Amino acid sequence: MLFPQSFYKSYALSFIEKARYDRLTQWLDNLTVHDLSLVNTDGIDTIDAWGGLSSIKHIARYIQPGIDLITLDPKLSSTIVGKEGFDSESTMQEVAHGIARDAGMYNQETCTNARVVYVQSGIGKERIALANRLGELLWDGFARRRRI
Repeated sequence: MLFPQSFYKSYALSFIEKARYDRLTQWLDNLTVHDLSLVNTDGIDTIDAWGGLSSIKHIARYIQPGIDLITLDPKLSSTIVGKEGFDSESTMQEVAHGIARDAGMYNQETCTNARVVYVQSGIGKERIALANRLGELLWDGFARRRRI
């Protein structure tokens, strides 16, 4: 599902500052239906980060010896649509509207624009049909944004 950007950044910065990746995983566990209690954060050796120069400099301050920092282009944002995004036609319309808004704002010139959308649709003819329906709704959402 789509969440406001402030929601993604609601974890305590001290989790990163103090290399408390176990606490970061506990925070993330509240955002997923998957059980993350078995995730072992001991031995983390890489952190992926994306953003502009100031963002990368900020996170680089917290990199400890033995941890690599992989930096990605600031315009490499993505959206993830969970299986709940297919619960009903109205939910799919809401999701498509959110993707159209997130991907279409400012003509893809900001780092908040989703460049890639990952969809957890499932497999099988019925699930693929739902993914295709979401695509149709998304197309309509982009068309409505152009008229605004």
